Amino acid sequence: MKSLIPAIAIFPLMPAHADILLSHAFGGAFGSPLHGVAPDTNIIRPVSWNAGSVIAANGQVTDGTNTDQGAVFDLGLSWKFQAQSTYTVKLAFTKLDNAIVFAGFRTTNPSGGVQAQTQGTCVALRVREITGSDNVGIFQWPGGTFTNAVELTYDTNSSADFTLQIQTNNLTDAVVSVGSAQITVDLSGNLFRYFFIGFEDPTTVTPASDAKFESVTFEGPPPPPLPQLTLVSMDALTGEKQLSWSTTNGGLYALQGSSDLKNWIIIDNSDLNPFTGTGDPMTFLDTRSDSRFFYRLIRP
Repeated sequence: MKSLIPAIAIFPLMPAHADILLSHAFGGAFGSPLHGVAPDTNIIRPVSWNAGSVIAANGQVTDGTNTDQGAVFDLGLSWKFQAQSTYTVKLAFTKLDNAIVFAGFRTTNPSGGVQAQTQGTCVALRVREITGSDNVGIFQWPGGTFTNAVELTYDTNSSADFTLQIQTNNLTDAVVSVGSAQITVDLSGNLFRYFFIGFEDPTTVTPASDAKFESVTFEGPPPPPLPQLTLVSMDALTGEKQLSWSTTNGGLYALQGSSDLKNWIIIDNSDLNPFTGTGDPMTFLDTRSDSRFFYRLIRP
């Protein structure tokens, strides 16, 4: 935090724990929009799911009619996997019986009320607990390819957790693994920006599962730190303020402002149309007349 400069302050948005990118425990009210309990360890952005009606806020699967749906979380316009890095996805659940659960990444963000694992291109952890074919491994779409890692053996009435690991290498040759199973995936660019959990209850199996998602955690190296904002000048008569910050070539930045440090607004629609860095310092003129105002950069 910088010292106040003519009643104007510039605030960097700092991560709480550098190794936890996204953490979500499902504990919301049953039947309400999927929100759960979002710890303050999220350093990418606040948790906000686009969810189908099958997965309730507390993580309970409530279809009862063999419906397959999922919930999707947008990692953001600026999200990119980093080269030569390791990421993990940990999914915990209870009472998986006669059904399949997924957790992973996809390239598109349609309605959450559809099969999350069969939209766009996806790579995910898949855990299947159906008599005769109980297993855990890696799922790919399109094609519905499944790479089996180990046979699944656990009490369906108890909790279980499994881990998907990603070694990015040079991004175009990233290795995704679950246990001994491995596949190679291209993670370059902003391809897999949508994180999802999914549920599938095959129509040939009854009764429907009473599975419940408990938590999901996405860990890895933190995104590159956001630059420090600088107040270049302020017009004492009009209140206009010129801000400046350093940029990386191709880096995306959104600007927020607040008059009370509690309620933050997006400035200049920069969440949807972010500022794009060129490698040179960037400046922005805010014409609002507030003599007391606070600013910070966020990742769009």
